[in-house]
Formats: sequence, C-alpha cells, structure tokens
Amino acid sequence: MITNTSRNLLALIPLDEDCQRIRLDDTAVCYTKEKKIVKLIIENDTFYQEIDYDIPLENELIKGRAGTKGKPITRANILKVKTKKARLKMTKAVDKLALKIGVEHFKVLYFDHDKPLDEQLPLILENEYGALSIWQKQLAKALKQAKIRKTYRVGDIFSFPVADDQYGFALIIGAFQDYRKKNRMPQDSKHFMRLLMTVPIFVRVFDYVSPSNVANVELLQKQPLLNPEAMMDDDVLRGVLPVVGHKPLIEEDVLLPMSYSYNGKQTTYWGYSAYGQPHHQLLAANPKEITVRFDWGFASVTMSARDFIRRNPHEVEFLPNAGIGGGPKSYNQYLTGKREAGLLKNPNTIFDEAALEKIWREMGISQDCKSFADFNRMYGGIDWETYQQIFCP
Repeated sequence: MITNTSRNLLALIPLDEDCQRIRLDDTAVCYTKEKKIVKLIIENDTFYQEIDYDIPLENELIKGRAGTKGKPITRANILKVKTKKARLKMTKAVDKLALKIGVEHFKVLYFDHDKPLDEQLPLILENEYGALSIWQKQLAKALKQAKIRKTYRVGDIFSFPVADDQYGFALIIGAFQDYRKKNRMPQDSKHFMRLLMTVPIFVRVFDYVSPSNVANVELLQKQPLLNPEAMMDDDVLRGVLPVVGHKPLIEEDVLLPMSYSYNGKQTTYWGYSAYGQPHHQLLAANPKEITVRFDWGFASVTMSARDFIRRNPHEVEFLPNAGIGGGPKSYNQYLTGKREAGLLKNPNTIFDEAALEKIWREMGISQDCKSFADFNRMYGGIDWETYQQIFCP
C-alpha cells in the first residue's frame, strides 16, 4: 500500500532487508529489527494502518516492566503499548491519509488511488504547506516533541494558554495510572472512569490568569478552584503544557468529575447521545439494555431504564460528558472575563445547585450524600481512610 519513498516523506520507519516479518492474523503483520518490534501494519479492503513502535523483545516475547513476565507477540498486545513514534491511517474508500506523530495530528491529505502515491505525495504536501522544506520542519519539530516524556504527580501545577499573552494554571488532583496501580478503580464496568479511551488525569483550574506562565504557588493557593475535569495526559507528558509548580493537596481540593448519563452494551460514557433521539424515547425503546447512572468519583448510583421511566415519567435531560474530557482550555472564555456565558455554575461541579437537586430526586439519592466523601462512602466508592491515603498523603 505504501513504499519506503513515501515513508521517508512521512517520517515513518522504512522497511529494509534487516526487518523480520511476522504474520499475526489475516489482516495484521508486525516487523522486528534488532530485538525490537518496529512496526505494525493492519490492512483490509477498506482500511490501512501503519504504526511505528520501539518495543523491546526478550526471548521472543514483548518485554514487560522489571519483575513481570513477557507477553506473546500478538496484535492485541502490541496495540496496548503506547505509540512511540508515528502512525498513519489511510481510508481507501475516500482515498484519505491521516498522520499523527506523538500528540500532533497533521492535516488530512487526499490522494488518487489510480496513481502511484510516491508521485502524488510530494505535490500534495507542497500544495498544503507551500514547500516541502516547511513540511519537513514541522515533521522534525513533532518528532523531537514525541521523544520528550515528562513525569507528573498529584499536586503538580501546569500552565496553559488562555488568550494572547495570558496563561491559566491547573492543579492535578488525580492520576489515573496511580488508581490502576493501587487497584482503586471503580468495580462497575460501565463507570465512566472505566470507559475512558485515553489515559486521563483529573484537574481543577485556578480562578486566575497571569501574563506569565511562571507559577506563583503562594498566590495561586489563595485563588478559588473551578470545576473538576478529566483530560488526556498527553500534553503534560510531552511538555506541551509544562509543569510549573507543586501544591500539597488538602481535602477541599479533591473533587472528581460527575457524570449523569445512560449506557448499555453498545455504548461508551457518551451514552446514546449520538443516536440523536430524545432521551426518554431511547430509554423507552431499550428498557432492558439501558442503565441510567450517576457517577461521582469512584461511586455510582444506577437504575434500569424501565425503573427510571416509572420514577420519572417526564422528559429528562442528561449531560453524559459532564466534566469529562473538556480539560482546562474549556475555561478560557470564563478566565478571560466573559463570565456572563455561565460556564461556571458551581465551583465543585458542572451542575448548578438546582440541577443537582433535580438529579438527586430523579435517581433517589440520599439527601445525606451532598459531599464527595459521603457519596463515595455510601455508594460503593472509597472509605475516608483510603480517600486520605490516595489524595492527601
């Protein structure tokens, strides 16, 4: 589907005689070189994907962390490894090519399948970028950035741009990987934290803007914290959003996002919102499959669609992505002064007080569970001692 000539233009690893080919299944092949997996290619009639890796092998197994057993070389095990270099996706039906290096997505390119890609690609890139030299500079920058891997920890503060020459600051209040390692994940497989498709961190933005991205931690500690949000950790890992300070967490800092949604066998935390039908109509059409749920932190209150409609015959609106995936940049408009937009309704959650009262009634949640700690203690989250160990060590 693609040759080394085009690979060189796209910063993909070329295939040479030293690369060993391993057929994994009917559509997937991996290539190894010098005791490493360097490439995975997946191809069928409509789709082509090429991913560059740097996965060490030991005794013909994927090498794990120290003290762990190696894993067999399978398609599933390779895809679980975080991409180290570049990945290319081509959709044959519309002759579309998409390249990603590290966290950077490049413009989608379109080509003609009736002509050799090697001939078309230089012209397509020149047309999009003005000159191949400009394209190559962007590639070099992305490749350099992809190799940078920062570390972060709970309590770190990172900066992010909110407008021209203005910066906001966000506090990391939860590291998803820490929860996994400490086996503190929610037990419910449909909890939003179990369905997120990325490695998230949980953050709260300070109600403060500065012309400098250098954090004055003493000053920030005096500022209110806004709604908790979940975001991908890629920009922090790659140094795009630099860590500029650290603040030991206190109890009041730690509030994980809420999610009021419904899902079933075929859905993610977005629920059925993609179907475009009224919520009650979808619930009534799938009373056995759909579960209505309210997640907060590690705890959940759930109800079958049938019971929910019995309890709430009126039309109900859900916010399935409440507090999930927006990240700190969703506060740019609020932080730069346009507060009439109503982006901040409650410093503890995306829901205002009236909405929370309504949710509590609709889900039959105890009125004694208005705090994060109380809700998690009563509805299968974490006890107070564990809460303090995880969040405020």
